[in-house]
Amino acid sequence: MMFCYLTLRLLLIALLSLFLKGAFAGPCMPCQLPFSPWHRRLSPRGPYTPKITNPTNGTVWNTGSDVVVTWDVRDMPEKNSNEKGTLLLGYLEDDSTDEHLNIGECLPRSSKRLDMRRFLTRCPCHAEHPLASGFNMDGGFVNFRCPKVETRKNYIVVLIGDSGNRSPLFTIKK
Repeated sequence: MMFCYLTLRLLLIALLSLFLKGAFAGPCMPCQLPFSPWHRRLSPRGPYTPKITNPTNGTVWNTGSDVVVTWDVRDMPEKNSNEKGTLLLGYLEDDSTDEHLNIGECLPRSSKRLDMRRFLTRCPCHAEHPLASGFNMDGGFVNFRCPKVETRKNYIVVLIGDSGNRSPLFTIKK
């Protein structure tokens, strides 16, 4: 009788330990292998910064003409699929990190780091200055009319959605 009691007790302990091991072996285990089935279902962390594919270094826009900016959406995380974007025009000068973005006069020039999403929702003057805004980031492009600006060979566009990123230098001519 004692043997039967111990065997049943050991069997229950073994089953219970297997159950508990399986219950805690989900995707939250810190020592889980990095390429488990759960890993593939987790969304990437951090801001999404798509590569701007147009304009490129050789691009020339004429003021007043219809133009398009495109970006690569192949690696867009699912959480960003409904993200709205804003496109700003700027330019670079030699030996300067200032992008000279056309966002109005409410931005202090000494600002080194700027949370663009917060700035764009709180700045009263930004609505007049973007090249385009409110478009879906997952579309991969936005069309607009090139503004009447002075001729330069060092213009950039900055795409702001989840994070900001800029295009290569391009030219706008009058």
